[in-house]
Amino acid sequence: MWVPLSNIIPLTDSTLLQVIRPAGKTRSMTDLAITEGFEANKNGLRGFRIGIDASIWFFHAEYGREGENPVLRTLFFRCATLTHSPFLPLFVFDGPKRPDIKRGKKINKTSHKLIPGMKSILESFGFEWRTVRPL
Repeated sequence: MWVPLSNIIPLTDSTLLQVIRPAGKTRSMTDLAITEGFEANKNGLRGFRIGIDASIWFFHAEYGREGENPVLRTLFFRCATLTHSPFLPLFVFDGPKRPDIKRGKKINKTSHKLIPGMKSILESFGFEWRTVRPL
């Protein structure tokens, strides 16, 4: 079917949200993981996986103030909290060709100093992680 260009609505974030909002349903991550990851998965071949941007965790961990290494301690306890969740976390680290700007802020292009410690913590908990490959 042909649609004239004058009838096409440019989908910015706000207009896209208005279009899809009627179909949306608010659900907790736990509810989603249980109903879609376990109840709907009768043969038990997989769990419900979520991707977690590691860089935002580094940003939040900078506010930790307790103990000898407050930043890694914060990351450790956040991972410990994830062990009580019914989903499989997959942490994603920025690769060598990350963008100059993320979430509206200019970012440092060098590798974050917490990456080795964070990867050790993730491996200790048995969580998976990946580094984004350049395109």
